[in-house]
Amino acid sequence: YIKGECPGPQVYCDAFSRPQNCSTALKPVCGYLADCTGDDCARFYYNGCHACSDTYIDHFVTGSCPGQSNKNRHFCIPSKFKNVEACTELIVDPVCVSLRNCTGANCNTTATIFCFACAMENAESWVPGKCSN
Repeated sequence: YIKGECPGPQVYCDAFSRPQNCSTALKPVCGYLADCTGDDCARFYYNGCHACSDTYIDHFVTGSCPGQSNKNRHFCIPSKFKNVEACTELIVDPVCVSLRNCTGANCNTTATIFCFACAMENAESWVPGKCSN
């Protein structure tokens, strides 16, 4: 169970049809870790395909995760921003990067600017400001 209002319809990931290649279409979903009962069981993903390609995810719902907002979250498109030389802004303006398919304690890291954030390996999304943990 999760606290708060029930999310939209749940889409379960079938262990036998886990996708290997996903589009970069940005349709944010909230994926839920299998066999997890704590407050940290939800993860943001680009779309349902990305959620189900993570073998730790049991199911997903469309939109934000409960208690979290996508309002200030900027999703990194995998094919975009991979060339750090393309970063033209040199002004230090820290952002907190969430790493894709991360289930450990260190799933967030601070980058000096958003362009470097999206160039990081496994960068999923970022929010303005330094990470709090």
